[in-house]
Amino acid sequence: MFFYKNFLFFVCFSFTLFSFGQENTTFEVYYIFDSSSPSGEESVDGNLINHAGKSIYTNHLQKIVPGTEKYVYDGGNVGRMTGDLMDNPKSYYKDFKSKYILSHSDISYQREAVLKDSLNMFSWEVTNKSKEILGYQCLEAKTHFRGRDYTAYYSPEIPISDGPWKFNGLPGLILEVKSEDGRVHYEAVKLEIKNKTTKIASPFKLKKAQSWDEIIAKAKKRYQAKQNEMRQKYNAKATTTFSGVEVYDLNE
Repeated sequence: MFFYKNFLFFVCFSFTLFSFGQENTTFEVYYIFDSSSPSGEESVDGNLINHAGKSIYTNHLQKIVPGTEKYVYDGGNVGRMTGDLMDNPKSYYKDFKSKYILSHSDISYQREAVLKDSLNMFSWEVTNKSKEILGYQCLEAKTHFRGRDYTAYYSPEIPISDGPWKFNGLPGLILEVKSEDGRVHYEAVKLEIKNKTTKIASPFKLKKAQSWDEIIAKAKKRYQAKQNEMRQKYNAKATTTFSGVEVYDLNE
């Protein structure tokens, strides 16, 4: 207990000292996102920019240009879709002063909706394990979030409570986080700390933002309407399995 109290004092003291210089400090972190997604994504570059109480994380995804789709069969009846690719970045904006996260929803039937999450969504449990990442000593922490169990490694030597995707809430930068099922794995490959100011603006309209529960309710309504249409047209009932980083079920 004595060690833990002294450790917390050290972390808080470091945060206090460091905060005096953060207004002129920009953190740029480059991550690799590995996924076992059914969509076939394997490795995606991402980067986090953090400055003066705001940050934006971007996964540099690509999508097939509409009208260029075609199926390629590797043998048998199983095929994969290919076509010309175009950039399709996915961004996550954090405002640490107002304590919210903005992003486009990943929920089916509501993918263009702006989702507003609280920064305080993650309940972390710090363990006694540690490892080194990019030359920084990192501590292990665990959490459960929207259907998945995660293990993260964060460094108190980099005193910003941030990380890739929506992850935050630890007393140090998250340099790696992985879900137990392997569906999600972010790992930092490069960190730059620059003595400069950076303007970080939200790419989303806050007035149009909705909560998770509001978006789920609207998605269920559209999904059930589609299901009713299928029943009337084909006299059949189908159940859809929804796959995403955040687990949800519109069949309920």
